[in-house]
Amino acid sequence: MTLNILSLTPLPQTIQEQIQAVHPSASLTLAPGWFDGEIRDTWPAFTSNRYVAKGSNGNGTRGRAGCVAGDGGDRRGRLPLPA
Repeated sequence: MTLNILSLTPLPQTIQEQIQAVHPSASLTLAPGWFDGEIRDTWPAFTSNRYVAKGSNGNGTRGRAGCVAGDGGDRRGRLPLPA
C-alpha cells in the first residue's frame, strides 16, 4: 500500500522530510497553486480571495487531481488557517 499525499501549499524541506519519514510507503507530491483556478470557480468569492493568491489561476482541474497525485483516489485535506 502506498500513501499518496498531495500538498496544495508549499512546504519547507524539513516538513517534507518529516512527512516522508512517517512510513516508507509515503509519497509526497507538491502542487502549490495547481488548483487555484478550480478553487476560484467553486468556492465563494470571499473564501477564495483569502486563500488563493491574487492573479493565480492554476493549471489543474478536478479531473487532473488524480494525475497530479498519481492515482485518482480519495482526496482529503486541511487548509491553512487564515492569518
